[in-house]
Amino acid sequence: MSDTPTARLLAQYRDAAERTGDPDPAVADTGAHDAHELYKQLRDTAEGRVGISALMLDPHPRVRRWAATHALSWKREMARAVLAELRKA
Repeated sequence: MSDTPTARLLAQYRDAAERTGDPDPAVADTGAHDAHELYKQLRDTAEGRVGISALMLDPHPRVRRWAATHALSWKREMARAVLAELRKA
């Protein structure tokens, strides 16, 4: 992905989603807050929605879970499949 403003937001979103699994509750809570705030910016553009959708294929399960949850409104079938697969793991 190129170094566009959206690419930077997506990288921050991915990092925040990973941090939600931190054993330190303060770090995990901050990660959840950051992921949600970044989602609110990304969902407003087609490029942002495509980027979040792509993260449903990320190797990190926590990133896939956040991306799938956030993509439910525009990629419902794919998001539900990702969430179902994560539930099995």
